[in-house]
Amino acid sequence: MREIARLAILLAAIAAACAAILVYVDKTTATARAETARSRGLAAVGHVLAVRPGDGTRIVEVPGIPGAYAALRGSSPATLAGIAIAGRSTHGYGGDVELVAGFGADGRMMDFEVTDAHETPGLGAKIARPAFRAGFAGRLFDAPWRLRKDGGDIDAVTSATISSRAAAEAVADAASRYAAARAAILGAAN
Repeated sequence: MREIARLAILLAAIAAACAAILVYVDKTTATARAETARSRGLAAVGHVLAVRPGDGTRIVEVPGIPGAYAALRGSSPATLAGIAIAGRSTHGYGGDVELVAGFGADGRMMDFEVTDAHETPGLGAKIARPAFRAGFAGRLFDAPWRLRKDGGDIDAVTSATISSRAAAEAVADAASRYAAARAAILGAAN
């Protein structure tokens, strides 16, 4: 009995030491992880708004709209080139689907980039491919974002209806904030 108690105490001490190490590593890497996530997000924003380094476009956060960024060209007065907004769906096949959707100054969808999804490789992961994303391009922000199977006009990825539906829902989530983001950025520029 004494041996079992000694082993239990030893096991508890090892578990406590491992937990302390995990807490330490989490705290010391939190800033680096946050900066990496921010860099990836800004890269996605640049991609969906077709911003190229050195083209005179600057990306700014939209005041009052979390996850929204505007691309501005020129300086005084700046011209709105587009708005990128984070969108999310909790109905993906493998969990949440998060993306950044880019809309031009005219409110038409430019592109989107999936920033986080755990969909089935080879099937649901195809929502990130250009062939699927092309079905969204050129649509106005207030258009219905539904698949053909749901009465809309967006083609789903074959054998990945749930993932396709989640991507459309995430785009709709982003599009729902476009008008407010546009008004906020134009109001801030004046």
